[in-house]
Amino acid sequence: MCNRLCGLAVRHSLRDQEVRGSILGRVKPRTLKLALVADLPSAWHNGFSIKSGRPVVVVVVVVVVVVVVVVVVVVVLIIIVVVLVVVVVVAAAATVVLIVVEVVVVVVVVVVVVVVVVVIVVAVVVVVVVEIVVVVATTAVVAAAAAVVVVVVVVVVVVV
Repeated sequence: MCNRLCGLAVRHSLRDQEVRGSILGRVKPRTLKLALVADLPSAWHNGFSIKSGRPVVVVVVVVVVVVVVVVVVVVVLIIIVVVLVVVVVVAAAATVVLIVVEVVVVVVVVVVVVVVVVVIVVAVVVVVVVEIVVVVATTAVVAAAAAVVVVVVVVVVVVV
């Protein structure tokens, strides 16, 4: 109903007081003002006192607020994306460092184990060789001593 009445008010001249009274009597002035914002020149010619600057200011303020909100949202999203990229890069770098450290530790452990095994094998070989030398030397000394004893006994027996 309001749209029909407002359209009637905008399209037709309101010089006739009776028509003006019947329209304004059924529609609240605020509703009529809001309805006529879309067609300011016609409303102005028809005698309605609407400030022509107010709707433009409202539209500009709304556009500025929307642009500011969009810019803030975009900036926040960009910051979030940058933070996520930094976190992913740091995590990847940390993973690479951990892998390198693990490889180095494994290599060091393997080298230490190999060195220990080589030292043990060398020690066993040295001990076995020393024992063989000692046994051979002892046997030689005992054999020499036995030969001396035999010679002494033979000499003593022959002389006596």
